[in-house]
Amino acid sequence: MSFPSNTLPTHRPLRAVIIGAGLMGRWHADAVRRNGHRIAAVLDPQAQAREWLAGQFGARAFESLDAVQGVPLDVAHICTPMDTHVALAEAALSAGLHVVVEKPLAATAAECARIYAAGKEANRQVMPVHQFPFQDGAAQARKWLNSIGRVVRMEGRFYSAGAALGKGSAENILADVLPHPLSLMMRFAGSLPDTWNVIRAGEGECQADAVHAGMTLSIAISMNARPTTAWFIIAGTHGTIQLDLFHGYAIREGGGVSTARKILHPFDFAARMLLTAGSNLAGRAARGETAYPGLRRLIGGFYEAIQTGGDMPLPEAEVMATVRARDVILKG
Repeated sequence: MSFPSNTLPTHRPLRAVIIGAGLMGRWHADAVRRNGHRIAAVLDPQAQAREWLAGQFGARAFESLDAVQGVPLDVAHICTPMDTHVALAEAALSAGLHVVVEKPLAATAAECARIYAAGKEANRQVMPVHQFPFQDGAAQARKWLNSIGRVVRMEGRFYSAGAALGKGSAENILADVLPHPLSLMMRFAGSLPDTWNVIRAGEGECQADAVHAGMTLSIAISMNARPTTAWFIIAGTHGTIQLDLFHGYAIREGGGVSTARKILHPFDFAARMLLTAGSNLAGRAARGETAYPGLRRLIGGFYEAIQTGGDMPLPEAEVMATVRARDVILKG
């Protein structure tokens, strides 16, 4: 499994191996196929899981990367627990494969840098899965950004199941969730602060705030609060954009103030939400995107970049800024 250059032929589908046949492995495989490429192999230590997923995509099943024989491959998708990412990424890169890694890329910024260094040494590309900036809602928010005036606040609010999983589990999920708001803040603000004020009210609870480039950045994550929700809000002097990250759409509100607007606001807001959510649902259903909006576009961009030698959809500098901020918040 070796290739002489960093780009691959554009005239044929690329051949992927899915490492980890769980939930995210299934969604990665679906995204690869819907982008016109092929699942050639599935790796998982559990025979039933790997055989089932391989059967869904006409692929061959193996217990480990070392066991792969007679299957030409181009790209590895690492969809396993975080503590396996460094070793698996280094093994795949040394075998000549480009690598997509489920978030978090690694446990620390130092380990992330180690993976990128291995990619450079192998002349191969590396990309973690930060899919939220690639949702339709995020794309719409970028188009609207100038219309809301000077941005004064960015807020990420995430309530997710996890605290009931046992001691330590909520903290692991917290580390898994943090890249989401940070990747969006990095994409919209262009940089992230070095210092955050962090409040930890208990297991699986995190409030992180910072002042950066004239804006207040705020992240609220709870593994205990219900219902599960994921919102990202960009507030400006002339209006606000709200992104529903679970569903992949955005709504915009103007900044006008009047008595009539105050009276009509709940009805206007509800109507906007209903129309936008309905249109979004119809669009996702039409293209078969029943979960993880943004994942297919991100993976498609990665495959296109490695075929053509173009820019990565998630540049290394952007990813490293995100993981450094994550480390600061977790240590706080």
